[in-house]
Amino acid sequence: MNRMGALLAALLVLALGPLAAEAQVRLEGGEGERALDPVRALLERDDYIVLARDTTFGPDVRIESDVVVLDASVRLEGVMAGDVAILGPQGALFVRPGARIGETVYAVGGIAVVSGLADPVDLREIYVGASEVERLPDGSYLVRIETAPPPPFISLPGLFGLWLPTYDRVDGLSVPVLATLNPLRRIEGPEVEGRLTFRTARGALDGGLVASQRVGAFDIEATVERTTETEERWGRADLSNTGTALFFGSDPREYYRTDRAAVRAGLREGIALGREELRLTPFLEARHSRDRSLPTASPWSLFGTLDRPNAPIDDGTITSFVPGLELNWLGGASRFRGVGTVEHAVGGSATPGFTLGIVDGRWSMDALFDHILSIRIHARRPLGDAAAPRQRWTQLGGSATLPTLAVGEMRGDRVSFVQSVYRVPLGVTVPIAGSPELRLLHAAGSARATGEPSRDWEQNLGVGVRLLFLTVDGWVNPADADLQIRVLFGLTSPF
Repeated sequence: MNRMGALLAALLVLALGPLAAEAQVRLEGGEGERALDPVRALLERDDYIVLARDTTFGPDVRIESDVVVLDASVRLEGVMAGDVAILGPQGALFVRPGARIGETVYAVGGIAVVSGLADPVDLREIYVGASEVERLPDGSYLVRIETAPPPPFISLPGLFGLWLPTYDRVDGLSVPVLATLNPLRRIEGPEVEGRLTFRTARGALDGGLVASQRVGAFDIEATVERTTETEERWGRADLSNTGTALFFGSDPREYYRTDRAAVRAGLREGIALGREELRLTPFLEARHSRDRSLPTASPWSLFGTLDRPNAPIDDGTITSFVPGLELNWLGGASRFRGVGTVEHAVGGSATPGFTLGIVDGRWSMDALFDHILSIRIHARRPLGDAAAPRQRWTQLGGSATLPTLAVGEMRGDRVSFVQSVYRVPLGVTVPIAGSPELRLLHAAGSARATGEPSRDWEQNLGVGVRLLFLTVDGWVNPADADLQIRVLFGLTSPF
């Protein structure tokens, strides 16, 4: 540390010294919660600094005593040599690159976010039902804690275990029933979720178990299940696809049957880089599956038919490892969420030895006059010479991607797609339904299988209206001489 840094650190500690001597902290509540014992011991030592307002400690600062963060946001680039207790619902400690904490960090109601470029931190999260910080007339602080009630031994999510049903052209109506078991009645687990799903069109009963456990800063999850899977969920989510299939006879997704087992480990809080609005969450998954093709069941639809054939896959087994990274960014007027994965097959009978990279993301921005611009991207490509099996292919064409093309007109393991939507509130109110929006649409993309000739990008332009959850869009391909308009009805989230 240079002389100026040492002088600044000394001045900072001297400035905080009276606060440490006069503004002491007392805990109230949480009796019987043994996880709070180290925090109580820290407060009883009566040798700590209280930080009750937002503070940034530069890289030249070193604090030798314990630290108590009270409903404040503290950014650390230097060194805290002792224990750190984060108290209050607004308490937050951001450990920046190069920072170091000598002892343990106790997060009681607050949070600690540790950069991946900082020294490892011994973080202990203590879960409480509620907490409140009060400044007393004598300058001390009272922290009231309500101990979180233990989770029930068994719970039934949704409506007595009945979860949201889905509808598609291979299974018809799928009705899932869930139950969650927490044998130790602890928030951090272990927890086991069981699911049974009845598929009406095939008269089949699927099931699965998902066991989860928090281990330090990681969430560990193990899954064993038999289910119906699709690679087109990125283009049309389950709830939206259910509505369009049931009402309009539109189901542009392809499906296959899979028996699979997987173990996944992910960093719970992620890694904050630069500003805390940018967060990276790495994960690693090991998978084994046995996949089979499914025929179309042609279930009933209100306005249309669902008899389009379901594309076959490469029946067989796949054993693979899948490292991945989730990126979340929140700005003042824009936000982005994206996921990237690389699946490397190490065995199996369905096209062994392939490596497939997939990137999927959504970005949105608030524009002037309450307008909203959103952009969706999706890309996948083999990373090497081996082609991916057909259960890893996806497609373009149809109402979810490029509406002027036939469903699945472009399909393969080499896909690039981008779609933008500009939403304009029309400034009127329709009784019950709310305020309609004008939608200006653009989509472009290309897809092919490995080994096929490259294809030019296709693009579509559209304009439409959304009222509550119903959309009506008209699309054209600007490359067509006759500019035929394709009108589509759809269902989407009103938010």
